[in-house]
Amino acid sequence: MKINPVFMKDLRSNVRSPKFATIIFVYTLCLGLLSVMFLYAGMQKPDGQQVFNYENCNQFTALIGGIELAVILFVVPMLTSGTIASEKERQTLDYLLISKLRPFHIICGKIAYALTAAFVFIISSFPANSIIISTGAVPVKVHFQMLSLFVVTAIFSASIGMFFSALKKKTIPAIALTYMFLVALTLGTIVIYNLNQYILEDMSLASSKNSETLPWMFLLNPVATYCYIILEFSSGAPSEWLTEMNRENWVEFSIFFQLAASILFILASALQLNSPRKRMKEHFGHIHLNRRKAKKRKTL
Repeated sequence: MKINPVFMKDLRSNVRSPKFATIIFVYTLCLGLLSVMFLYAGMQKPDGQQVFNYENCNQFTALIGGIELAVILFVVPMLTSGTIASEKERQTLDYLLISKLRPFHIICGKIAYALTAAFVFIISSFPANSIIISTGAVPVKVHFQMLSLFVVTAIFSASIGMFFSALKKKTIPAIALTYMFLVALTLGTIVIYNLNQYILEDMSLASSKNSETLPWMFLLNPVATYCYIILEFSSGAPSEWLTEMNRENWVEFSIFFQLAASILFILASALQLNSPRKRMKEHFGHIHLNRRKAKKRKTL
């Protein structure tokens, strides 16, 4: 089986760098310190005996998962939003386009590198999560849902960054548009929903159909889906904007829609590279044809 050369090139040049190793070390160290603090804070001393408080497992699960999701949403788009744009700035994209690799393979190779880095962050959190799993306080289904959400969110955010990287010619505008889009998708939808609820309550229209259809915009919001997973198994009451999301198979629907949107973003990115590739092929084809005609004239 052949490995994508774009993926191997980015993997060798970036993942093996000391900077990446340092980031992973700091990330793992922070999770380890939080785990030690969690174990220390969870020990109660009634009558001089140390007893572990299992109620803190819910809070620790939410904290570790929130850190993982924040790292994915911040790091993965950074790795993809500047890939194609930086190739354009260095004027090295032309060499990729005239190669035998199709634009779709180039995009997949770039995204595969970003996903590899994301999987390293996810795997690095396994020791901290194993502490919670060993207690049995949090169901295994919750851990599986969170892991599935993190993997799909990494794919989704990587495809968004790749789309804007292929769309723009400069790295900084591509990165800025990527994070603006993610902020609008995560925090913007929550703000819109809360404003809509406030207006409906102020106008005494809380039973309007808009309050029933508007929560579906959270399907592409990984933060809202993560909050739904946490609040579903915890004993605390969910917030008002999550009560209407209490539908069956919400997590599965969110993962499906995020994967579908990721495919669309990847195809759109490939189309952005397909048109310049055709022009370059035609240009170099004309040059090659003219050279062949010149050689024939010399032989005659």
